[in-house]
Amino acid sequence: MSNYYKSKKSEKHEDLAKRTWWITFPLRVCMFLFYPLIAYALYEIYVYDRNEFVTSATAFFCLYLVLYYFYKLNTGLKLYYDKAGVWCFSGVFPWQKGVKGVKWRDIESAHYENTFFSWLFSCYTITIENRFKPELNINLKFIGNGKAAIENINEILEHYSSARNEDLAYE
Repeated sequence: MSNYYKSKKSEKHEDLAKRTWWITFPLRVCMFLFYPLIAYALYEIYVYDRNEFVTSATAFFCLYLVLYYFYKLNTGLKLYYDKAGVWCFSGVFPWQKGVKGVKWRDIESAHYENTFFSWLFSCYTITIENRFKPELNINLKFIGNGKAAIENINEILEHYSSARNEDLAYE
């Protein structure tokens, strides 16, 4: 099994998939259209009614934070694997960031949902199941290149299982 990993890639880990760009595209457009509109609205409010300026600025700032949160939520996800297993890095805020993973020996199955929209937009809902603890399953939606990621994981699982079965046969 170690020879397979060395021939596969010599780096520490290989990225499998990220969220697709078209999901974050509408959020990017909203944010970039949002900046000039906010500036103009705040200018108009400041010129005509200075008392409502602070209230309006606060409301626009909160709306901006919500848009920024959803943007970072969709771009802050990374699925990768190394010799130990398959891992998912996610999180927006520092207290939310973390890694969730499943070791190779604990993976029950890895599969993706194939629907018309997933085929059309080439993004899939993927699931990597832990055989012992279902709460440690990795479930990700709207993953670009998800089909290839699951195929890659299943290929490595096959090599892992065959190497493990050979080791058990010699014992």
